Amino acid sequence: MTDSVKHLCRDYLEGFGHPDTKLCYHHRLNGPGGLSALSSPEDIAKRVVAGKPMPYGYGSGIQDAALENGQFLFALCDAHEATKDGDLAALARHVYQGMKLIATVSPELGFVPRGPHPDGKSYYPDSSRDQTCAFVEALWRYHASALSTPE
Repeated sequence: MTDSVKHLCRDYLEGFGHPDTKLCYHHRLNGPGGLSALSSPEDIAKRVVAGKPMPYGYGSGIQDAALENGQFLFALCDAHEATKDGDLAALARHVYQGMKLIATVSPELGFVPRGPHPDGKSYYPDSSRDQTCAFVEALWRYHASALSTPE
């Protein structure tokens, strides 16, 4: 069972993840469209999706990165705690690195954007409680786990 879970997690990271941000996105990035599956940094700066004003970036592909990666990290921490599996620990540490980017991409201290674009700096300046809660809960879970180090 653990091998199947690890395989699915790696497939998810490969399909929806970006190696620079270490985050998974709402749209598949390894498909024929690649990064064009996401809104461009230029559209994000204009706060539009497909040319239309769109609060919260719905449909942009980056709109739920804090929520989805938060849930993913929380689950990986639980799975590692139950199994002590080193591969699950490595996956959790990888996702945690992306979560750190979410926490630092905005110059507004404490603001949790829905997620950065793979350019590592563009994001919609709107967020919500579900994004922030999943993000904070995942950070709490990671830091309360054996995976966390002082660094």
